[in-house]
Amino acid sequence: MKRIKGKPHYFRTIVNGKAYEYYIRKVNIEGQPYTITAKSKADFDIKLQEKTESIKSGASELSERNISFKDVAKDYLEDSQHESSGTYIRRKQYLDNYLLPNFKNRKIRDINHNDVRKLYFDTLDEKKSITLVQQIHKVLNTLFDFCVENNIAIIENPIGKGIIKSVRKRAKREEIEEALNKVEEKVTKEDILNILEAVKGTRQEIIYHLQILSGLRISEALAMTFENIDMENNLVNVTKQVVATSKTKTKGTRFESNSFYNIAPLKTKSSIRVVPLMPQTKALVIKLKELLGRSTGLLFETLNKSVCGSDNWNKRHHKPLMERLGISIKTHTLRKFFGSYHIENGTAIQDVKNWLGHSELATTLKHYSDVIKRVSNNKYLMADFDI
Repeated sequence: MKRIKGKPHYFRTIVNGKAYEYYIRKVNIEGQPYTITAKSKADFDIKLQEKTESIKSGASELSERNISFKDVAKDYLEDSQHESSGTYIRRKQYLDNYLLPNFKNRKIRDINHNDVRKLYFDTLDEKKSITLVQQIHKVLNTLFDFCVENNIAIIENPIGKGIIKSVRKRAKREEIEEALNKVEEKVTKEDILNILEAVKGTRQEIIYHLQILSGLRISEALAMTFENIDMENNLVNVTKQVVATSKTKTKGTRFESNSFYNIAPLKTKSSIRVVPLMPQTKALVIKLKELLGRSTGLLFETLNKSVCGSDNWNKRHHKPLMERLGISIKTHTLRKFFGSYHIENGTAIQDVKNWLGHSELATTLKHYSDVIKRVSNNKYLMADFDI
């Protein structure tokens, strides 16, 4: 679309060899910028009047039109208590660290797309993290949606479509999109067998089974209970995770707890899943029931009989084990080995996706693209993990 010389605000575009003219102007209504596209100046005047009446009519029904960002943030966080504890803490974290320092005393109705765009690009330049910008965007976007849904100060979200796409383009251009281009650490079958042999007979063994043979995230493995192991049908029901709950950030909320680590529902619907129970793991669960003298509750607890968090697990169990074995493998890589092993041995990619809890097949294809190239036609049952 190009400007037409001598005709202010008129633009011409050609579609399938046919020329079309449009009258396009940016206007300001009730303190908010809008772009109106019309066929002519006369058509523009009609649309401007209709838009103004619509905005003013909606604006007259709004409550607290002069409310500040910090006051909305309080209401937004209070409403967030209906979400999971992890969502509440995440929202509070990004509000406290990034959004309130920028918009604290600004009126909600005065914050526009350009203000948000500047925040995102400034954060990208300073922190060099597209992932951080995306997380900030999730919180700010839902805060504005909260205002619209509750008729607070604004009638539409000021964040324009495509803003994150433009940030991502810049991040890629500057080659700082590390979160999307991580170099995965390599792990061999020999490494895995050494780990399983080293933990054999210990109370930590069940967690390594769940990660290596069932593909659970460490937070999911640490939240696994006897009740979620279906011994009759040989299935592992993955429904919960261990989350770190800040005592200071949740004080006075429904999430307030004396414990730092708590059991919470999984974050997404796709994460709730059923995974095959391997014979080796089933035998270990039977031994655990006899050893612990119970068939309910967590499969693994701390020595104080409390929930073990992922940080605690890494510090007290996983890292010391890696040092003893002389290898450096993160807990998430154990889960990655599960996916890789399945794909290399011919398990259907859709099954792998479901067992890993990926919401989209594209996620599995992206993270296992190198493995897929090497895939064989052999059928799988992890039988060679005779432990």
